[in-house]
Amino acid sequence: MSENLLHEQTGQSQRPTILKIFNENKKKVFFSIFTLIVILACLSLYIENNKQKKIKFSENYLQAKISLEKGDKVQATSILKQVVFENDPTYSSLSFFLIINEKLIEDKNELTLMFNHLIKNNKFSSELTDLLIYKKALFSSNFMNETELLNLLNPLLIKENLWHPQALILLGDFFKSKNENVKAREFYQKIFTLKNLHNDFYDHAKHQLALISND
Repeated sequence: MSENLLHEQTGQSQRPTILKIFNENKKKVFFSIFTLIVILACLSLYIENNKQKKIKFSENYLQAKISLEKGDKVQATSILKQVVFENDPTYSSLSFFLIINEKLIEDKNELTLMFNHLIKNNKFSSELTDLLIYKKALFSSNFMNETELLNLLNPLLIKENLWHPQALILLGDFFKSKNENVKAREFYQKIFTLKNLHNDFYDHAKHQLALISND
């Protein structure tokens, strides 16, 4: 019985203490709750805002494709350029690739600017970033010098990735077009050190090496 009495006394003594602590810190408690509510509200607004932006970019991209089907390249180009610079990881890249594929912009300086903007300002997956680098190199190889092209393709050359063999072929073709056959041969031969490539890579390298041997 004495133990029960002790527990009752302890419980009674704790309740005023807890209440006292709460009263002394209730401003901090209410402020913490208010802060949490504000954070959750802001997070909800941020998620909803991003969702609405994504819908808008999707609609703009589709509208550009409709304009292309109607033959209105000026309108399509204007819409696509706007989406490119919105820095959306999905629709910015899709819009830019559509510009490239449909040859809506031919000014190399403007295209280079857009390439650089996308690579620098978007949080792409490593695969998509590598694709952009390769596309830029493919586009720029006609007016870039050797050092610039090698520096651009370096991220694809120093690691195994989907675009590594394409980079080797591109450099082989680049040097062959300039009659620098020693350098071209070096890159073509590297293709045969890679396993499980599509036969087209090996066939292209063999064909180019045969042409070099006959020169």
